[in-house]
Amino acid sequence: MSEAFVSVISTPALIGAIKETNFPPDIEAGNPASLGSLTDALDSPFGSEEARQVLQLVELVFKDGTAALLFVNALIDLLKKTDTSAAELKDSKTGSLITIVKPASNPKTVAEQLVEFLWK
Repeated sequence: MSEAFVSVISTPALIGAIKETNFPPDIEAGNPASLGSLTDALDSPFGSEEARQVLQLVELVFKDGTAALLFVNALIDLLKKTDTSAAELKDSKTGSLITIVKPASNPKTVAEQLVEFLWK
């Protein structure tokens, strides 16, 4: 597997928490950025109240697929801690949706979806 780039799109609280998390060396997090388009916010999996917030994204670089489950477990935990309803995982290069992660998501299922993308 070569490096894979995944964008996480969610609330500023979750993106900030992801940025502060110490992931293993095979996962690198870029700097958070705001989404520039209202249509991006309206197409998000968030409710109307949350869509009024400015959503942010952070790009992650996965150097190894074995870190997927660790990342997914951390992401679900951060969703709960930051009281965030969901996060989108997208292919950074194409913008295609990989999956939507919610606090009640099954970590194994989400990790399998992420690994499937990482090993394309």
